[in-house]
Amino acid sequence: LHTGHCPLNLHLHRIKKSDSAHCASWPNVPETVKHYLIDCPQYTRERALLTRNLCKCTLNIPFLLSDTGYH
Repeated sequence: LHTGHCPLNLHLHRIKKSDSAHCASWPNVPETVKHYLIDCPQYTRERALLTRNLCKCTLNIPFLLSDTGYH
């Protein structure tokens, strides 16, 4: 996810493994790492659970992708 080389449609489309670079939930929005982690309506429930369980704001990509753990 750090590099953008991941199985999201934007990357898959670049390497000709997906017909579209767009999100299945929002057809006119590119499926980027930011969209997947922060904006996609398909994962609203999961983001809410993560925020509640970590007791931290999970709208921060560096925090989400860090390996420092949570305390």
